[in-house]
Amino acid sequence: MLNAMHGAGSQGRGGLWVIKKLFGLWQELLGHSDFGVNESLFDIGGDSINSLALIHLVELRFNLRLMLSTLFAMPSLRQLSRWIEHPSDEQTENFRSLVCLQSLSDSHPLYVIHGGDGSIYVHLQFARSMGPNRPVYGLQAIGIDGGDSLQASVEQMAAHYASEILRFQPKGPYHLLGYSAGGWYAWAVAAELKKRGADLGVVTVIDTGATADLHRRLRIRHLLSRQLILLPSRVRRMQALGRQQWASQLEQRWINLRFILWTIFRNRSCSSPGQTDISGPEHPAQPLPHTQPLRGDYFIRLHTHYRPPRLPINVHIISTFQQSNANQKLWNFYTKGNAVVHPCMQEHEDFYDGTKVNNMAILLKEILNSNSSSLSRHS
Repeated sequence: MLNAMHGAGSQGRGGLWVIKKLFGLWQELLGHSDFGVNESLFDIGGDSINSLALIHLVELRFNLRLMLSTLFAMPSLRQLSRWIEHPSDEQTENFRSLVCLQSLSDSHPLYVIHGGDGSIYVHLQFARSMGPNRPVYGLQAIGIDGGDSLQASVEQMAAHYASEILRFQPKGPYHLLGYSAGGWYAWAVAAELKKRGADLGVVTVIDTGATADLHRRLRIRHLLSRQLILLPSRVRRMQALGRQQWASQLEQRWINLRFILWTIFRNRSCSSPGQTDISGPEHPAQPLPHTQPLRGDYFIRLHTHYRPPRLPINVHIISTFQQSNANQKLWNFYTKGNAVVHPCMQEHEDFYDGTKVNNMAILLKEILNSNSSSLSRHS
């Protein structure tokens, strides 16, 4: 507690009371008290799940509507307590999805689009690795904190994100990035910006596979190729497990297989199978409410039912070594420009590894700098 209160006295008696209340909430959510008033929630163990829990608790304890974008902008005890004392709607009114992740430098920003959970939390480490020469802004889904209407399609999301990007940065070029399923959301934003006549810069996807509503033949070929490539490593993992763990692993493999089969043969009216399925005897299939707590199936429905257009742009693909050929073929189909593959990942989950993310950021900085040099030569 002393560590948290150190340096807090300058905020006055009211501010100190708010900090003490917030400290208790943070301690409850994080399970420890080893933090100070100026430390970011996301540097001391905070993640997307306990961020949403904190938003709910702030609403209950302080009777204030805290947006996730405000928490990203004011992630320390001191900053958040000042906002609670003098709440301002200026940020949330101006930008409902755009969040600053890394503000160093005045060069053209990189816009990272959320992935399959709607949050841009996973991009924090990547954004910091892009500093100090490239500002990074995230686009997170409306309604992920339960306070706004959920959007009906990837195209609707992309139109909203494009509007916020253009309002924030009236003149291009516009650099976009999406990781995993986020690559399809980024592609949709690129299509929307292109439709509005905007000047696209570098469009990058990180290990984005066949999870959109692709041409069926392309989808089957890509998914089967991916599963065959992954099979040896999965067998090795199974062999390393004890017999007691086999049952849960086989169950997980069955869930994955059901999802793959659904992805190949689905129709637009069905919900996805497995743990994220909200249909069934207990929960009959029905339209999603306009506001509700997040369910994974909501985002799965969106990007697996998204039909990506073919675009006359270039795309850079940061890929695993195993999937580089499959990703090359996939994106060659959707771009009428050049699809440039950069195989530098061992596993899809490398994006969660700080050291490997830093290497990806170095690669992307080189791509962005090369693009800027090319534009300068032709201007």
